[in-house]
Amino acid sequence: LRFESNYDAEELQFTSWGVGTDFSDDRGDLIGGRYSFIDEQLGQLEGHLELVLSERLSLGYYGRFDERESQFIENAVALRIRSACNCWHVDLGFSDKLNPDREQFLLTFALGGLGDLTQDVRLGEKKS
Repeated sequence: LRFESNYDAEELQFTSWGVGTDFSDDRGDLIGGRYSFIDEQLGQLEGHLELVLSERLSLGYYGRFDERESQFIENAVALRIRSACNCWHVDLGFSDKLNPDREQFLLTFALGGLGDLTQDVRLGEKKS
């Protein structure tokens, strides 16, 4: 369990805070969530789920929900493919964001210990 906050010493109140947690099992499955609040401006719930399908494949979901507007502001799903040596992985996914209104295919290639090379390929973008 994690708790983070900012405290305004002049106003004697918390201006923002967040609480979150993650649960995982020995197989590598993971579920987690976080709630964030910022000074009457933001109330947001985030959640993620990762399921191990096999030794080299896993599936993940990530979502953010705006409590004030009562709507999802982001949803993403991805498939992770790991190498047999566990020294690199590729993520293939799809993301749908509300603001800006954008749908994207996601491709990430990561080398163990070196970081990742990320390419976002846009499917469509709606302009205001």
